[in-house]
Amino acid sequence: KNLVSMTRFFWVRSSSTLNHYNTTSTVEITVEENGFEGEPPLQKRILEKIKDDWKWSMYESHEMISAFLCPLNVLEMPIEDRVQCWAIRKNPIYWGSVYATAWCVITGKWLHALFGQDGPVRPDESHVEHEARVIFIYSTDGPIAVSALFTACWILILRFHGNLGDNAMTAANTFDLLVDFSYILGNVFFVEAMRRRKCLLVRCAVVSNATFALGLSVLLVLGIFDSNMYDDTTYAWQRAITWSIRFLVVLFLAAGTYVYAQLWDLYRPNVARENVVCLQYVAIITSALLIWILLFFIVSNGKAPYLWDVFT
Repeated sequence: KNLVSMTRFFWVRSSSTLNHYNTTSTVEITVEENGFEGEPPLQKRILEKIKDDWKWSMYESHEMISAFLCPLNVLEMPIEDRVQCWAIRKNPIYWGSVYATAWCVITGKWLHALFGQDGPVRPDESHVEHEARVIFIYSTDGPIAVSALFTACWILILRFHGNLGDNAMTAANTFDLLVDFSYILGNVFFVEAMRRRKCLLVRCAVVSNATFALGLSVLLVLGIFDSNMYDDTTYAWQRAITWSIRFLVVLFLAAGTYVYAQLWDLYRPNVARENVVCLQYVAIITSALLIWILLFFIVSNGKAPYLWDVFT
């Protein structure tokens, strides 16, 4: 009788242990399989990211373009109601500008994502910082980066055909790349200065952008009366279109300078902590002088058309 009882005891214990093991293993396998199957594929995540960025870019483009075309009472409306305005709803110029601006903004956002700058500079980003980052940095750096990419491809084509060397085409493409990279890196440091609330660096960036806009304005005025900037095949209508685009570029840079100027005293409380009060004027003046020296070198060497090609 004792032997039968012991056998029955061990049989029940082994059966319960086996059932517990099977249940536990089954639950673990199910959770693991559900976690693996529930994760969206990489292609779907990339497409969702692109769709979200495009929606955000379109929203920012509507905000930017409608500010120039809509009355003040319309600007107070939500985007959904604003697009029903008579000046927007069936305006091909407006919609063409919105889609073009959205493309510029999204490419600039992706470019600055390489530097971890595809979002607000800080959680408490101000309206002025948002305008500077999105409207005047993203929207310019994106097209410039695409232009630099095409220029680099063209240099590779020249190298493949053996035409890369000491000639005017190679010099022009190299100059374009240098200006592209310099402008983009300058804006990267600008955004980083805003993120760290560095008063001196932000002021140097503001002065540099203002000086560059002023220099391009001078080149615009001088170039209109300089017939040497054209060849014999340039027609009057081509000149009109070219200089209209250049005028819009200068106007855009001037508007950017106006927005950047609002950042001048935004980080003023940090000046004392940076311990650079005595040196900030030297740094600011040096930044302006470097821009003027660069522009003088460009004009004196006949490279002004190459500089315009970067922005137009």
